Amino acid sequence: MNESQLHAALDSYTDDPPTALPDSAVMLAVARRARRNRTVLTAGIGVFAALTAVATGIAVTPGRPGTPAAKPSPIVITSCAGQRPDTPVQPDQPIPDDLATWGKNTVTCYLKAALPSLVPGATFEQVQGAPAGPLIGFILPLGQTGPSRDGRPLNDRVDAVSIIRDSQGAGDLWLTIGVTSPGEKDREIERCRAGSTCTVQSGPNGATALIVSAQPNAVPFSQNWVQVYRGNSTIWIGATDTDRKARGGLPERTRPTPILTTDQLLELSYAQDLLLYP
Repeated sequence: MNESQLHAALDSYTDDPPTALPDSAVMLAVARRARRNRTVLTAGIGVFAALTAVATGIAVTPGRPGTPAAKPSPIVITSCAGQRPDTPVQPDQPIPDDLATWGKNTVTCYLKAALPSLVPGATFEQVQGAPAGPLIGFILPLGQTGPSRDGRPLNDRVDAVSIIRDSQGAGDLWLTIGVTSPGEKDREIERCRAGSTCTVQSGPNGATALIVSAQPNAVPFSQNWVQVYRGNSTIWIGATDTDRKARGGLPERTRPTPILTTDQLLELSYAQDLLLYP
């Protein structure tokens, strides 16, 4: 994607933003649009556009096939939500009720158990406009659509968001977990390797991570985020150094660095508890 295409992609969002400062549901909707477009680059642009509506660039380390990941130890919380239902689920289809309830409870239980050890002494606050409290799993309502205006229902995955505040300031955490479409993983890996927008890394137990990090000072804040394929699950998880509150029209940096590092995001995403779809 060249510079003019990048600006065109951003303009397609900013021409008709749903709010002056998109809330959590809008940001997650953009992430979903990116998945349906099946490009990591578009996902990176979408997340930044949804948070800021302005970007000057995204730069990350070029991908190298077979690069081993930094070796965070997966956090294990021992299936705190109980036995997974056997109900089948399909990509881009609504999650069946029993599996949806289990998935929301699992995400909630895991995040509430795991996050305090990663950010000792931090407090967790609800994101303004979010449909659930901090670190609580939720599924967007049937029929709700996002800024992509593609008419697709968004109740096909489990999400969670939170503002996390520690002694250095406030940052934003977001998570979404969906069912991987056939061939999606291979397509995304090839796109990542072919460009200079992300890094492909191998993780434990067959996981594959596509790592996208913000260029420092490219926008008024920075972000780390990863897209991880495990089994039939696609896990997107990111963290920023902003509390999302607009100051002069845009969110600004409210701490020196994103609230979680890339290695911490990988540590979270590799946990067995987030493998909602084996």
